[in-house]
Amino acid sequence: AWLLLLLAILRASPMASHVASVDAPVLRPSEEEWRSPLAYLRCHRQLLSEYGAVRIIPPADWRPPAVLDAQRLRLKPELQRTSEIAERDIARANFMASLRDFLSSMNTPLTRLPIVGGREVDLFRVYTVVTGLGGYHAVTQGKLWADVVAALKLRQASHCASSLRQHYSKLLLQYETVQRV
Repeated sequence: AWLLLLLAILRASPMASHVASVDAPVLRPSEEEWRSPLAYLRCHRQLLSEYGAVRIIPPADWRPPAVLDAQRLRLKPELQRTSEIAERDIARANFMASLRDFLSSMNTPLTRLPIVGGREVDLFRVYTVVTGLGGYHAVTQGKLWADVVAALKLRQASHCASSLRQHYSKLLLQYETVQRV
């Protein structure tokens, strides 16, 4: 129903010319009909199922109701320098290229990224966090793998820390050793 509602509130916009090329009926409800958009859509269910889509142009003075509670909404602004973001992306790309080359030379090509806690692991972030804490051996001896999991914002479960440690030892430990030399 929400998809239909989104279709219903499509208004004249730069995208409207693309949508207008679809062979679908155009409905122009009155203000009275449009007081309840979902009820309006239910009334035109037969038309919707027949064509698969309709273009509904709401009354000109209709404004969608606000769905955010401004009293409870809290934003935490952060200054992000685009040059730093670009540098980080370049560093990540260079790291991944170097890691792939290294693993290929060791006859263990990286075919896919490991999954921990239901999420793909960002190997660049893992490597950066672990080396920032002193490297694999320091993190393992200090039992800091849970801290690494927390820094990566992965699920806080013991199996995640263990799984992340295993992936690191398999994919990144030799790379870390070579990079330190």
